[in-house]
Amino acid sequence: MSFRFGEFDTAVVEGVTATLKAWPSLTLSPETVDLLDGAFYARTGYGSLTFEFDVLLSARTPAEVHALRDQLVAACAPTGALLALIPETGEGWRWWAVCSALPAWQRGLWIGGVECQLRGTVAFLIPGGVGWAVPDEVFTGASSVAVVRSKGNLASYPTITMVGPFSGVTVTAGEFTLGVDVRVLAGQRLVLDYNTMDFGVWAGGVKVAHAAPGMSRFDRLSLRPSASTVVSAVAGSGAVSSLTVAANSR
Repeated sequence: MSFRFGEFDTAVVEGVTATLKAWPSLTLSPETVDLLDGAFYARTGYGSLTFEFDVLLSARTPAEVHALRDQLVAACAPTGALLALIPETGEGWRWWAVCSALPAWQRGLWIGGVECQLRGTVAFLIPGGVGWAVPDEVFTGASSVAVVRSKGNLASYPTITMVGPFSGVTVTAGEFTLGVDVRVLAGQRLVLDYNTMDFGVWAGGVKVAHAAPGMSRFDRLSLRPSASTVVSAVAGSGAVSSLTVAANSR
């Protein structure tokens, strides 16, 4: 058993064995506002969850096992950002996590020159609770594509990319219709990211214009598992030369 956290992979570091204690369950978190007579229900969201691993470090000398300890602690140190966590039994999925608890190390077998062991528990907090498919499900067409998710069991928020040149576009996804008053030049692409709620025109890796001012609606487009959704893009002038839908399956 092992895990990958950021660039640190316990499966390839000799002397490190990590065992998942239990598979955590996704929780629901209802949001309500207390009133004088009862409460007002706002919504239900997904709560955070925690992965806990039993970690065993083993080396020939005390100095070597202490070096393994320091390597693990450095890999789990706060970076100011969430890092990808992939448990061995979760291959094909990725959770964005932060290390929430480092081990209180305890000695196991300790014979200098033969084998020295340290054991403890390391925990990773997943603030959003959900895991993401790796690789994601991506659907590509000219100006229309049928999207059928086969991964995950939660609604996901897709990223729709349209390659120019065109001016103005109407995007349809099932019963969802969006008009975008925007100009996309040759070599540029319009990206509607409903996962991060970021909408703009990109040239290479540079965002050159915001698309939000020209959008006709801002409710969040979602895709359901196993449901078939036809996504199309019709330009006002010019033509959408390529349409890509990344499902962001989860």
